[in-house]
Amino acid sequence: MPFGQLCLNRGAWRGVQLVSRAWLDRATGKRIDTSSWPNPDNAAGYGYQFWMNRVGGYRADGAYSQFCIVLPERRAVIAVTATEARAQALLDGIWQDILPGLS
Repeated sequence: MPFGQLCLNRGAWRGVQLVSRAWLDRATGKRIDTSSWPNPDNAAGYGYQFWMNRVGGYRADGAYSQFCIVLPERRAVIAVTATEARAQALLDGIWQDILPGLS
């Protein structure tokens, strides 16, 4: 089961609620103010192991820009398996080049 799709479905998979909606909503909502961080996406806030995106939605981050980006308002998940030290530059490219096509 794709993790991002489970998150997009608010914890449900094939009609079965596997993760509590209430917990997932709390985990993927802003819990910590990170507005003083230098990168715009990291400055958007932090939940329970999830970063908020400046364009909406949230993401799980792995080492070297491995992302599971969930954009509920667009009903989209973007998975990135990368080895890129410049995480903000990669996110900027996603917002500039991929996001417009998801409208």
